[in-house]
Amino acid sequence: MASFWSLLAVSVNLWLGATAHDYCSWCENAPSRSWNWWFGWGDCECYEGWSGKCCDDWSVSDWTQKVADWSAGKSCEAQPENACKLNFHVSESIKHTQTWQYQPEADDVRTQSACEDKGCMWVECFEASGNGLPYATSDPSAMCSNCEGPWKGKCDWKHYEPGFLAFAGPGEHCGFSFPVCPASEAQNCFCGDAATKVKEGWCNNGEGMNTFCPNAMAHEDGRTQACSWNGWTVSPQVSGGVDASCKAWGLA
Repeated sequence: MASFWSLLAVSVNLWLGATAHDYCSWCENAPSRSWNWWFGWGDCECYEGWSGKCCDDWSVSDWTQKVADWSAGKSCEAQPENACKLNFHVSESIKHTQTWQYQPEADDVRTQSACEDKGCMWVECFEASGNGLPYATSDPSAMCSNCEGPWKGKCDWKHYEPGFLAFAGPGEHCGFSFPVCPASEAQNCFCGDAATKVKEGWCNNGEGMNTFCPNAMAHEDGRTQACSWNGWTVSPQVSGGVDASCKAWGLA
């Protein structure tokens, strides 16, 4: 007759064999675990759109739905690892085109010294910090498409969660953002009437950054993106600060 301990060992082995495929140490995307959790053996109660024994399989595949979920703060925690596993109906990204109100000089005047030697104004714009909020949008074509097309693998993932004491402002949201436009894209020379407008804007509380800093850029591989900037400066200026320069230009 089998001993008690032998029967117990057989029972435990049978139980482990029957339930091993359900083991999960942590339910990734679930509000809670069933009460019968048994140190990782109980079922995970997954959030909508998630499945698998650990709630680590995201079934959302439509890009429009993904963008809508992210903009509403849903399914942010397990991204971007899962963002591109299933991907259908990807919207074509918006094409961003640079438009100049005043055309900068051609490529033969691409240095500050050459620009100033020509009697023109050199403009430099400072790149954004990249610490802005994620881009929340209901338009899937406006979000950087990290899963398909020319931007594949080149977007930045951002996830914003308001602080505990944040009673106003945006709610939780996430998504893929375009990287900041480099400062090298915003170094240009303006001559003639354009140079005059640079000086006038500079002397009018710095107005003119949106005119003389590029609003968009095109990459050599076909990617395009909108640009934002964190300030600008102009050269040459006379010593003594803005007031001295504006007085020398006859604008003060």
